[in-house]
Amino acid sequence: MRRTILILLLFIIGNGLLLLGTDFKPTIPIITLQIMSFWGTYKLIKDSNLSKKKEENLSN
Repeated sequence: MRRTILILLLFIIGNGLLLLGTDFKPTIPIITLQIMSFWGTYKLIKDSNLSKKKEENLSN
């Protein structure tokens, strides 16, 4: 749970700083970067949950 919260906080802070740095002017590279960061965050959280389920199954 702590890992998920940390990942989400880093995602929010990173995207916020990115938008502040570009004066909230969306360009194609910025939009691409945001989509890739969203996808990466999703994969990290999804993989984290899958590894927890595998650990629970191994212990049973």
